This record gives sequence, structure tokens and C-alpha cells, in this order.
Amino acid sequence: MSACLPSVANQARPLPQSSCDAANRCVPCFDPVTAASTGACSISPNDAPKEPAKVFASCCGGLGRCVPQTEVPNAQQNQLQRDSCAAMSDLCVPQTMIGSGLVPPTCRSIDDAEGRCLSACLPSVANRAIPLPQSGCDAASRCAPCFDLVTGNSTGACTSSSSDSPKEPAKLFASCCGGAGRCVPQDQLTSAQTSQVQRDSCSASTDLCVPQSLIQQQAAPTCRSIGNAEGRCLSICLPKVASQASQLPQSSCDVASRCAPCFDPVTGTSTGACSTAPGDGPKEPPYRFPTCCSDGTSSRGTCVPSAQVPASQAANLSADTCAAANLCVPTQKLVTPNYTFPRCVATILLTSGPGACVPDCLPAAQGLSGVVLSSAGCLAREKCVPCTNPTTGSPTGACT
Repeated sequence: MSACLPSVANQARPLPQSSCDAANRCVPCFDPVTAASTGACSISPNDAPKEPAKVFASCCGGLGRCVPQTEVPNAQQNQLQRDSCAAMSDLCVPQTMIGSGLVPPTCRSIDDAEGRCLSACLPSVANRAIPLPQSGCDAASRCAPCFDLVTGNSTGACTSSSSDSPKEPAKLFASCCGGAGRCVPQDQLTSAQTSQVQRDSCSASTDLCVPQSLIQQQAAPTCRSIGNAEGRCLSICLPKVASQASQLPQSSCDVASRCAPCFDPVTGTSTGACSTAPGDGPKEPPYRFPTCCSDGTSSRGTCVPSAQVPASQAANLSADTCAAANLCVPTQKLVTPNYTFPRCVATILLTSGPGACVPDCLPAAQGLSGVVLSSAGCLAREKCVPCTNPTTGSPTGACT
């Protein structure tokens, strides 16, 4: 059929010339998507199709068609995936995208931003951690915003057709945490994300302040953390990081981040710092602090760099067998910060009073003015230290 015909000339991808002359293109008898007659093979009363309709294989649960990549416009190819198509050279194209000039319906997306109804077959729509709203779209589509609500960049949802474009300016989530985060509606976050963030300065009670890198699921930069252990640069907008900002090193991170270790240096368990984005994970085995306060078979303490110990606690500790610039901290206190030593009855000379069973490697358990402390009621390698010094009346720190 002649390329002068609009139905031939206006194809998104040119029809093949096949065995036709240079001015013609080979038009199929049937639409390869719907199987409806195109009329190409019945323009003459003496003509009719000789073969049954041939349609592209279905994919995406019947919502798409397996179209040869050579027949898909370049602008669409990077939006698609193979899905269940058998041929390596095919892409699964939503039926709503097949055809020229199709404009997706307008809808209201996240945070009431302007959007378009796009097929859930598209990876950018289907692979979101939190589904896009259906809004006024059909059951097989979701409302994708015209602009990224974090960066303001175009998502391409409102420019998939040459006849379409956004009608409203970009709408962004409000900023928080000094501009390092965005106020995101809680219903747009995964339960794992919700547990890591807080409201911060967000005005809406339903919003939470999320670091921009976490919203975009970007892998955090690698850095060297406590003890030169592998870590990731995490924003101080995260409450867990903010609460430890003075202990975590900045390392190679920016000023709004701190280097959180992949593994807890006391227990060796994952902190989650190195798995905040798909495809990321620790590259090195867990690093653990050396132990101390040991009797040769078990250890009651952990060697912690002095810089990681608050000054108010450092005065009650000693190095024990730890290397220089380290202090021996009772491991139980590191695992359970609110842990208190078991109570006992302390006897010194002729007086008795309340006390606590303290590991004997702590300064408080090494005697009061030369007086030997009792271990009655305590475990091995523990001393019963009185809560109050019977001579001076001042607290020993054992019970606090």
C-alpha cells in the first residue's frame, strides 16, 4: 500500500518495505494486537486474506503484547522489559501504548500531584516499593506523577505522547532536616522505612522526614567506620544515626552524614546500614571489638575505643587487657544500655548495706581504700560493691 496513505505514513515505526516497490509499505491484513482487520487485504472485491490473523503473544497477564524490539520506538524501549515473552528480542508493551498518538488519561497522583494513568506492566510502575495510587485509572493502571516529588525532574509519565505535556508546575515534598530530607506521607513508605525515620519539622502529622537518598533507594557511599570496619554514609536525619552522631566517625562522608558500620562491633549482627538499597550489601566479614575482663574461658567485657565512651562513664572504667586508647566496658552494658548489675548485700568490716555484683575488672570492684570486698551472692569474677562508700558516704557508682 502507498506510503501516501495517512494510516501507512503515520505509524510510530515504519512498516517494512518487504517485496513492495520504494513508494509502498507492507501493511498486515490484521492488527497484530487486536486481530481486527486493517482493511489492507480487502480493498478490492477480488481480494481477501489467505491466512488467519496472526497476533503478538500476550504478556503481563494478558495486559501486554510481545512486540519485536525493532518495532518499538526508541523512546519506549527503555521503559519496557521482556516480562514473559519467549523471544529474547521481544519486549512486553502494554496494549494501551501500542499505536501512535495515544494520550494516557489524566489523574491525581501522590500528594495530589498531576499524573497520568500508566499500565502496571511498566517496570517503573510495577517495581515500586509502595504502589502508586489507582486514583481515577482503570484496574490495570496506576497514576504516575508528571514530576519526581523529590528532585522535580520529569518522570516521563506526562510526555509519553507527542500530543501530551504537564499542565501544572512540578510539585515537591516539603523539605525537612535542614534540607537533607523530604516530608513524605507515611502511606508512601515501606514499614522498614517507617521504623527508621521520624516526623522532624514536617507540618503534617501524617508525614515523616525521609533522607533523599533513602527515598530514591540509592546505595549509600562506602566508608570506614569504627575500628576501620566497613560502613556506609547514612544521613543524620535518621534518628538512630543522630543519636550516635558524636560516636560515629564522619570518615569520607559529607557533613550531613556519619559512617555507620555494617555490623555491630559488639555482637557482630547486621546493623542494616549496608543494605538500605536494592543490590547493596556488606563486602567484608563482620568486625568485632576485642574482649577483656576474661578468666581464660569466658569474657565479661569488650574493648571499646575511648573516643566512643561518654566521659561520664569513662571515669568508672579501666583499660584492663585492652590496647592503648581503649577501655574495658562490661559487655552486658553495651548490649542492654539500661542494664543494672544484680543486687547483693555488701559487707565491709562490721557494716552491711545494699550493693551490686560488679565484674572484678572494673575499678569499683578493686577495693575501697585497701578493703577487700566480698563476693558473697555474686557470680565468679564478681565482687559485691556497696552502693555508697561507708567511709565518705559518696556513691561508688556500682548501683547507678
